[in-house]
Amino acid sequence: MKSKIECSIVEDLLPSFLEELTREETNEFMEGHLKGCASCRKKAENLSHEMEHMEKAPERELNFLKKVKKTKLLGAVLSALFALVIAFGIYSYEFRYTLDQGELSKAVTDYVSPFEEEFEGYALETLRLEAGALLVSFKDLKRETRNGVAEFEKGINGKYRIIRADLRTSAYSSVIQTFNWENQEEKKVVVSGYSLSKDIARYGLEFSAYKSPGWASDERVERTLTFPVKNLQFLEVFSLEALVEELKKSENQELYNYHLTDVSFYDETGEDITESLLVGESGNQGGSGIGSAELWLVYVLMFLVLGFGAIMVRYFLTD
Repeated sequence: MKSKIECSIVEDLLPSFLEELTREETNEFMEGHLKGCASCRKKAENLSHEMEHMEKAPERELNFLKKVKKTKLLGAVLSALFALVIAFGIYSYEFRYTLDQGELSKAVTDYVSPFEEEFEGYALETLRLEAGALLVSFKDLKRETRNGVAEFEKGINGKYRIIRADLRTSAYSSVIQTFNWENQEEKKVVVSGYSLSKDIARYGLEFSAYKSPGWASDERVERTLTFPVKNLQFLEVFSLEALVEELKKSENQELYNYHLTDVSFYDETGEDITESLLVGESGNQGGSGIGSAELWLVYVLMFLVLGFGAIMVRYFLTD
């Protein structure tokens, strides 16, 4: 039987021995003592079991914390992706039309029909303007002489949304309609023509002007600029300022307050055939302008969605 002093020494060295922190000479002493001392051997076994349990507990806790961290990271990633997908979905719904004629026709119909009963739009011609804007002329399939022009804006996804439209009814069987349009602070005249008679060789833009400042009817004079009809269906844009300057070139007196009033039609000989194309009262070209769509509302909604996503990401990543 080993002495109590030796057992006390072994008991003090047991933790270091089991953790393999003792030197070789000490290890030989400990191993020799444990072989011959059942009491110390039992204590060594119990201490080894306790130490093993103490090592596993932190490992299980660490694994649990790792799982929690992974779950939080996954939640943050999913929140960010969800917010981005929803925001892009909102944007893509607003900018959802391609240049396909059917889609442009649907866009015009969807935009105008809440304001005009029994309207079915049909896209005719397209014309690109500066800064990604697109003009589209259209007619109403429900009323042959009712037509208009719509402006589309291009989005970052390569598709378009309609932002405004102007709808009018022509007084003529051959339709050439004018629309006053402002783009980037410049006034323009948009001319849309379709269903034109082959007898029409030129069309005229009719202007009124005044011999003195003001709007006195007895001072009013009429002036016309004519243009060739190159196609039986067309869409053209002119600068209003350039048109007025062209009119002024042929004047030998100063005129004021030029404004576009009507259109006229001419055959190959230059004869005015406007009256022969009338289907209603002359000048009966009532129009209805339809307001611009507000893109900032879309951006506000996208900002709210992205803001909510940022809050959720912060929530998941905050300890």
